[in-house]
Amino acid sequence: MAGPYVISYWQPVSRVSGHKGQSYPSAQLFYNGEKIMSTRRRGAKDGSGTPRKNKDDYVLLSDETGGEVKGGLAHDPNSGHVVEFVSPSLGKRWRFRVEHMRKQFEMGLGGASGLTGFTNRVSGKEVGEVQYEGRALSEQVLLAEVIAQWRIWIVFGIGMLNWSKNYLTGLVGAG
Repeated sequence: MAGPYVISYWQPVSRVSGHKGQSYPSAQLFYNGEKIMSTRRRGAKDGSGTPRKNKDDYVLLSDETGGEVKGGLAHDPNSGHVVEFVSPSLGKRWRFRVEHMRKQFEMGLGGASGLTGFTNRVSGKEVGEVQYEGRALSEQVLLAEVIAQWRIWIVFGIGMLNWSKNYLTGLVGAG
């Protein structure tokens, strides 16, 4: 969240034969609680790195690597991201910089797979308008092709311990 803006971005990467490695983004941009745009289109770039003229709304995501806070797993060497929302139909563009400020958790799942969570500083705006700053949470996940059953139970078990703690605290507090 940066001022009146809230952004949401999700980009799963396919492992399905014939589409392996292809990403499928989903991005939403809100202003004062109202959706401005949402898209599942990635901005296509020409050879110079400039987005091609496109009539549909799209999103661009790029990694930043110059910051100090990074994940320790092999799949997440970035220190943040730049997310750009482009709406040719509205004739507008918004740019947000997400900078990792603190690593909140990290869980390796074997090999290079695992997940890392960050708290972030976000700055962004509609291009040409007032810049806003705020805070965000983000996660980066790379799952193995196959996850051992016992690892699934550990992750599930950690979640259940938290649920149980909250349940018991509620019972004790109610009495």
